[in-house]
Amino acid sequence: MHIAMETFTIRFLCGFGEGLPDGVVPVDDIFTIEGHPREIERYGEASDHVALVTFDITADGIVPVARSHGELIAGGLGVHIEARIEQDAVILGALAGASFASLASTIVPWLLCGGTLVLHHPFAPAVFETQRATEQCRVAVLPGPMVAPLAEGGLIGHDHGLQAVVAVWRAPERLAASPAWPAGDTALVDVPVFGEIGLVAARRGASGKSSTIPTGRVTLPRGPRRACMCSTSRAMPAACSRCRVRWRRARPSRPAPSAAARRS
Repeated sequence: MHIAMETFTIRFLCGFGEGLPDGVVPVDDIFTIEGHPREIERYGEASDHVALVTFDITADGIVPVARSHGELIAGGLGVHIEARIEQDAVILGALAGASFASLASTIVPWLLCGGTLVLHHPFAPAVFETQRATEQCRVAVLPGPMVAPLAEGGLIGHDHGLQAVVAVWRAPERLAASPAWPAGDTALVDVPVFGEIGLVAARRGASGKSSTIPTGRVTLPRGPRRACMCSTSRAMPAACSRCRVRWRRARPSRPAPSAAARRS
């Protein structure tokens, strides 16, 4: 109860049983409702069904954004590929998991590598350093603006056993002004986020400067001929053609229109 009161992001506290303290919402009636919930029939590919709903804030207010299983996997796979996360890696996440960006940069890569996820409530530097050292973390997922100060303070860098640092930029315009990342064993992967529309993961090269987002197709990993096309920078859909083939059966392509149809 005291922890919930001190944590600003917790708005409701629920509980089961009798004798709940004031302020706790009882939810025992969930098991006392008569009847059964209505069955919902779903059709088509299971990966096209809605997996979760996040919320974006626009000029018109709060807007719900539905994400399918395929879209969620595609967004996380891009981060996973660019960061080159090893199997069974320990990931230290310092983002609140309430948006598509935080889920795609933290939860999905953890599930893909089958490793260990260590969560950090932002931000306590001493606790973060202890978690990183004690859990022997290989990947750290952080808000983009915090990467440079933490590196200057000696909390992250090439001497701490980190394979990669994932910097999530909720304000992509600040990425270009970020300082260069020094060359070494720890890679820096920038993830500019465009609200709840999508994200693009980009691993920094030898120069240490942030990569630009090309117009048109965005392929990951950068450079290889057999890379997968993860998005189009004009529309920014969170979908990946290769991911959808890998995680489900490929859909049959539509037949080409006949000559008569084209003339009409």
